Amino acid sequence: MSVFYIMIFKKASKLKGNKLNLRILFDKIEEFLCALLMTFMACLAFGNVLSRYLFHYSISFSQELVLNAFVWSTFLGTAVAFKRNSHVMVSFFVEKLSKKLQNFLSRLSMALSIGLFGLLIYCSIDQIISEIELETTSDALDIPVFWYTLGVPIFSLLIIFRIWQAYRRKVKGNGE
Repeated sequence: MSVFYIMIFKKASKLKGNKLNLRILFDKIEEFLCALLMTFMACLAFGNVLSRYLFHYSISFSQELVLNAFVWSTFLGTAVAFKRNSHVMVSFFVEKLSKKLQNFLSRLSMALSIGLFGLLIYCSIDQIISEIELETTSDALDIPVFWYTLGVPIFSLLIIFRIWQAYRRKVKGNGE
């Protein structure tokens, strides 16, 4: 899997004129970060298992890092799903409706999704402010917790952008 993403970045880094093709990089950023986080989580979890069985000592911070990397990869996977229009949809009943009503429900669904992630941005920023004011630190690494929470509004913004991109593609595809 990571070989695939290395190939993408090699392709993207080819110079065109004297310019780096950043569009390919931006279009595949979630996939690259997901692959990177999954590799990191697998290596860290495997290292922790080896450490426990070989040295009878657990790497205490590994659970903290793996858990937060998993949360971040979930957000990145959500952005990928919206970008590819492969997120979970209940389309059985919608497909039986008229095309006009299908388009309306599609727009409503996208608007509600943007609203949900907008609300998540608002609430997570409030959470970050609280964590900074209270100087909350993580148990294992003793670093400020807001560093982990920063992923929520950042990746929610990315998800909103990908929802908007999917909407624009759909509008262009339907000729609306």
